Amino acid sequence: MLSRGGIAGLILGGWNFGVLSSLRTGNPLSLGTITNLTGSMGGGSRPNRLGNGVLPGGERDRLRWFDASAFALPQPFTFGNDSATQPSLRAPGQLNCDLLLSKDFRLSEQRRLAFRTEFFNAFNHFNPGLPNTTIGDPSVGVITTGNDPRSIQLSLKLYF
Repeated sequence: MLSRGGIAGLILGGWNFGVLSSLRTGNPLSLGTITNLTGSMGGGSRPNRLGNGVLPGGERDRLRWFDASAFALPQPFTFGNDSATQPSLRAPGQLNCDLLLSKDFRLSEQRRLAFRTEFFNAFNHFNPGLPNTTIGDPSVGVITTGNDPRSIQLSLKLYF
């Protein structure tokens, strides 16, 4: 009914709404060591895996994303036994929702005003970045980065 005319129809009718959401699981994490003790000229060393390293969801936070005590520096001239091809640790997942709201206002037969607003990270959801994966570093397992906060963009465009 609002699209048929009148002041209420002019103000409330004809709006366009769009949603773009993305949900992703965390990517696998590859661990390295603070120093290369392998004696090789290239590449890096992997740590020795002493345990699983995966923390239960209730124990994970940005200051301790995985159990660093499950990994140790390898002996000199060895590469370590942690698998580079089948990592068991994963980065935090990502959740994002962007919204769009727009409307065209007809001013005359040849003129119209287009209003558009976009909400990036509309619900201001914090997505943590990658944890430090360098075994031997004091901040191993700590997440120090994250995504941008919500931002809102408004635009008006006059067509004539």
